[in-house]
Amino acid sequence: MSHISRSILPALVVCAGLALCPATTRAEAAASDKGHAGHKHEGGHGQESLNADLGTTKTAGLTIKVIQESLVSAGGDGGFDVTVEGGKPKSVRGWYGTADAKGSVKTKAEKEDEGGFHLHVEVPKTIPADSKLWIEVEPESGSKAKVSFDAKRK
Repeated sequence: MSHISRSILPALVVCAGLALCPATTRAEAAASDKGHAGHKHEGGHGQESLNADLGTTKTAGLTIKVIQESLVSAGGDGGFDVTVEGGKPKSVRGWYGTADAKGSVKTKAEKEDEGGFHLHVEVPKTIPADSKLWIEVEPESGSKAKVSFDAKRK
């Protein structure tokens, strides 16, 4: 095999591999990744979009509003947008289950914008009676406070 043939062979293999890949335009690629930079996506990672307003409540001098992105189901996860007004919290955490979080996993919400957070919670495989979405806010000063919302289930 000549020196040129050995140089071209790897390039041909790469080209053949790329030819087998589906064609995607920049617009299609941007649309498929829409919102992941700021995490404002529809439907909670491939799930049907719900965007249900779960309400607004006050605790520790803060106003907390929650929008549910998708229905929660046993063993799955749930996506929520949480807005906190009236102060800048140190952290926002959430879980789905009982007030004591027994059998649940507390998850820290990701900060999106001023006062806005995005939260994905794991839903227990066996959902306890009276389970709710719990939001725990740690204000800049003072004690942590928690509130609950009735999340919509499948």
